[in-house]
Amino acid sequence: FDPAEHTAAACLAWLRKAIQENVTFWKMQPVAPAESIFPDAPPGCRAMAWPGQEYVLGTSAAQADIQVRLPPGVWRVKRFDAIARQEADLGELAGGGHKFDAPASRAVLLHFKKIVAEPKAIEPPL
Repeated sequence: FDPAEHTAAACLAWLRKAIQENVTFWKMQPVAPAESIFPDAPPGCRAMAWPGQEYVLGTSAAQADIQVRLPPGVWRVKRFDAIARQEADLGELAGGGHKFDAPASRAVLLHFKKIVAEPKAIEPPL
């Protein structure tokens, strides 16, 4: 294998590093997207889950309004575009329904990782 001969080598190396630094993939297993937190994922999407803790949705085409139903807790959401080699931090969200877009790219991962078990109620000051 000669990486100089393969144009995808740099993108794959970038994606591998992003996964190693962000995704607990060894605790995840492949799931049907609709049987996970992605009830209406478009055809061709792939999903992995560590139920209740971490989820990844992969797509190879632009997707708009991907519905996600997060379990209770606070979740950090990131998007990884392997072709553009860009990581986007989409923020922190409380559990519940949300929608996301995936850019036109041949390799995009949306990553959802629980960072707080339950959101704290905001108490008014005394």
